[in-house]
Amino acid sequence: PTPMVSVNPINAQTQLAFAPQIQSVPVGTDLKAQISVSTGVNSLSGVQFTLNFDPKIVQIMDIVPDNFFAKPTVLLKKIDNQKGKIDYALGSLTPQNGENILATLSLKLISATSSGATKISFSQTKAAEGVNNVLKSATDLTIKILQK
Repeated sequence: PTPMVSVNPINAQTQLAFAPQIQSVPVGTDLKAQISVSTGVNSLSGVQFTLNFDPKIVQIMDIVPDNFFAKPTVLLKKIDNQKGKIDYALGSLTPQNGENILATLSLKLISATSSGATKISFSQTKAAEGVNNVLKSATDLTIKILQK
């Protein structure tokens, strides 16, 4: 008989989220939005994501690594304020686990919306533990636009 080989399924526990998840600000405000990471049992060597936003309402000034990785290397950084899209990836040669701030986004609220709110949302998000994507969830940012 052939011996059975047991394969451990990937234990994906990593969560990304904007902290706080809702910010209320008036038009014209410069805003910093932090992306937090919580790894659970995972040890990350890299994170990659696309952020989507309405460029008529929000303009992105910058995105920079924060203190999750001790010596982060930015592997991809593309901010497109015409299309409303950021492609970003960072990693480290030293895998990291725990909870901390992965990156900080600097943005400006340039216009109001009829709905009174806008989102910055994650897509194509990966959290790498070795070759495995261990992302469990990514929570978007809602910006509530206050009347001046």
